Amino acid sequence: MGGVAVGQAPGPSGRDGAWIVRFGADGAIRSSQVVSGTATESARAVAAAADGSVIVAGESLDPLAGRRGRAWRLDPAGKLVWQNTYGDRESLVRGVVATPDGGAVIVGANQAIGATLRPWIFAIDAQGALRWTAH
Repeated sequence: MGGVAVGQAPGPSGRDGAWIVRFGADGAIRSSQVVSGTATESARAVAAAADGSVIVAGESLDPLAGRRGRAWRLDPAGKLVWQNTYGDRESLVRGVVATPDGGAVIVGANQAIGATLRPWIFAIDAQGALRWTAH
């Protein structure tokens, strides 16, 4: 049994992207990719889904849009299936757990301008659509 590790690394777009590394039981790297876009991406947590895919959670930092929650789903071969953005201007994501229906529950915090940081939890379905959110 191997695993998946996530973080942040320079991407092909010139901005940092979400770094996703799959490794085998022997510790050898099986795949390493950086998912990048028009904003600076950062992966913070990963959860294995029952179908062998993984759900990665983190943030996107755009100078105009602020910091928002992000999630990516990769199939068992490591191919990007979808990526979505969640939350308001100042949102942080720190954890994810896969749910039996193929979705996930993601936790973090968000902050309105001038307000205090408050806990944030939300659920997504298997396609990444927002199911519910709570503060």
